[in-house]
Amino acid sequence: AITSSEPVNGIRITPNPGNGHFILSTAAVPGGSLFEICSVSGAVLNSGICRNGSTSINLTELPSGIYFVKILTANGYLVEKLILE
Repeated sequence: AITSSEPVNGIRITPNPGNGHFILSTAAVPGGSLFEICSVSGAVLNSGICRNGSTSINLTELPSGIYFVKILTANGYLVEKLILE
């Protein structure tokens, strides 16, 4: 389990691991940036727009496993691992 709640690359996902309801904290990312939830194979399973500060993500329809949150910014993209229990 990931026990640190410190932001990585300006992204913090809580709780992680979690049961499907996550908060994506993106203080270092401009509001309006696109986020994607991707499988380990790279398939985009969910997407949305980051709000200023934090965004609620509901992934209860996905099976347990490891996913990646990819945030697209003007300077490229940031990726963080997400564990769905």
